[in-house]
Amino acid sequence: MTARITPRITAALLAAAISGFVSAQNANFEPDAPWVEKPQAPPEAFATDTLIPVDNPARSNLSFGVVPETLSVGEDGVIRYVLVAKSPSGAMNVQYEGIRCADRTVKIYANWRAGDGWRDRRNTEWTEWRLATGRYALRMGRDALCNVQIVFGPPELLIERLAAAAPLR
Repeated sequence: MTARITPRITAALLAAAISGFVSAQNANFEPDAPWVEKPQAPPEAFATDTLIPVDNPARSNLSFGVVPETLSVGEDGVIRYVLVAKSPSGAMNVQYEGIRCADRTVKIYANWRAGDGWRDRRNTEWTEWRLATGRYALRMGRDALCNVQIVFGPPELLIERLAAAAPLR
């Protein structure tokens, strides 16, 4: 008499083999260390004549742009840059910000004022792009800087991608 392998026996053997493989994989798993932000000072100088326009879908008469020379990717995975908001009258609001692709958040580190320079923002927290006051961070992260939850590449590539995604003005 020949032995017959039923579908139940096949399923049981397959489940046992998979569970042994998964157990071996879990034994070798080492969780990532918790993320730690590495502070970085804002750039001492910047020019606003080479701004890359950034779309802000929120209802606003301000135009936004990133100073390309200030865009950097830190060892902590944060993309930092100087953002300039200009009103139709020419008034400017300048901020030093960071975007984290890993959790889709944005943070304002400092504000710049003519004559005073940079002033650190107190008690700043990471805010989800979709909940941030300006929607430009959502557009920048989604359209140019992040590949799902990782940084898209080195600063040079990010600047190219940001320029390619820039709205026509």
